[in-house]
Amino acid sequence: MKLGKKLQDEVSDMKFYIYLFVALFLGIFTLFNAYIFWPRESNIPEYQIKTQEIPLVGDSVATSTKIEKTPYFIYKDMVKQIYKTDLVEVSNTQDKLVLNNTEYTINVIPDRYDSEILKQQIIDILGSDTENYGVYFYDLDRDIEIGINDDIIFPPMSISKLPIAVLMLREVDKGNFSLDTQSVFDWNSTADPTNVLKSNYVGTSFAIRDYLRFLIIDSDNASIRKLENLMGGYLVTNEKAVNELGVTHFFRDPHDVIAKDIGRVFKGIYDGTYLSKETNEYMLYLLQHTHAALQDGIPVGVPEPYKSTIAHKTGQGASNPGFIWEDAGIIYGKNSDYILVVVNDFIDIPTARYKIQQVSALIWNTTQEI
Repeated sequence: MKLGKKLQDEVSDMKFYIYLFVALFLGIFTLFNAYIFWPRESNIPEYQIKTQEIPLVGDSVATSTKIEKTPYFIYKDMVKQIYKTDLVEVSNTQDKLVLNNTEYTINVIPDRYDSEILKQQIIDILGSDTENYGVYFYDLDRDIEIGINDDIIFPPMSISKLPIAVLMLREVDKGNFSLDTQSVFDWNSTADPTNVLKSNYVGTSFAIRDYLRFLIIDSDNASIRKLENLMGGYLVTNEKAVNELGVTHFFRDPHDVIAKDIGRVFKGIYDGTYLSKETNEYMLYLLQHTHAALQDGIPVGVPEPYKSTIAHKTGQGASNPGFIWEDAGIIYGKNSDYILVVVNDFIDIPTARYKIQQVSALIWNTTQEI
């Protein structure tokens, strides 16, 4: 009897441990499933109205704005509640608001895209030479920024003419020069190679507007030296670029640039923060009329009529030990405007040009054809 009682107790103890093990297993399994499947806060992107949005209160209303589709419907209801009037649909992408006999335009643009996917697609285009490219992209209407080696120093080539033009126009705004100020082309300003101001022009007088036209439209090398000399030399313009344009590396001498700084200057031109309205419009005019021979980069990836409104500056030439072909500018789109900068080094020119065209087309299709 005692043996039977002992055996019964052992069986009872074994059942207890089995039950305990099963209970622990089920408890752990339940906690694991709760961790895996418990609902989490989704990564919903923050939708932002363009900085020039129509105010919902007050007397002043911006004449035009761009707003993404998702927040637009909420915004539409708020406008009705506050102004007691409806937005009138003009098309699938544009509405209008009439207040006090004044008509205001609201452009409805597609919701934002996945910037990480776009970045990877750009890297795929650059391929095994990615380290030899610097890319900066900024969607001006959606506030999306992408950088690939955008803080690495590259040679700017003729893109270095951009800050010199802006700095000279700032001098015009200050009253130190006018666009019609005449200045003789001298030997100290000669350069080789040059597109327009060859040595036989030494002694000829040109207006500031002529030097600026040669500089940007024709990408003339002597013009950059002439304009630098008028402003006190390249050391002075280097300091001005840092202090007045807010760049860290965007110089002719030393020949340094980072893609992000190029983008910063183009944004300043786009926003009109560097120059007066008149001189800024002149700067855009020059950039939008770059010589036809310099249109086979970013413009190739953009369809008409938007191709002809691109405000850009190219850079090309030889660099030890390779060649360089670059392009950077402002693209005015049908849904959103953006800045694109592609600089490089140690790449053969046909390859660099082709990849810039491919990146340009990818970004256009991503930002405009959603």
